[in-house]
Amino acid sequence: MVSAFVIKVKFGNAVRRINVDVDENNEINLNMVSLTSKIRSIFKSSAYKNLNLTYVDEDGDMIYLVDDDDLHDAMRQPLKFLIIDVHENGLFPFQSSQCFPGLVCSVIFFLFIKAIKVLQN
Repeated sequence: MVSAFVIKVKFGNAVRRINVDVDENNEINLNMVSLTSKIRSIFKSSAYKNLNLTYVDEDGDMIYLVDDDDLHDAMRQPLKFLIIDVHENGLFPFQSSQCFPGLVCSVIFFLFIKAIKVLQN
């Protein structure tokens, strides 16, 4: 028997529900490629922007969803439903509020810009 698992996806002020099929072996029929594709579709997001996906785990920690293993781990959390926050922030995956104070953000940003310049040459 196939059942469904509910994922709530928040993008800005909008919240949408996605139902994901769970098979008789308790396996989900979803991977990061299909999830991000679905999110881009329902929120009309640009394919040229990076989507950073996060959720809050059972311990209250913010966790980034980066690959299929992260997604499957999130689905195994003992949560009533999974709430995924979507952040569309172009090429740079960090926001200043997510960095350590002061110097660390500056160093990360500097190295990122330097890497882009090297790739352009």
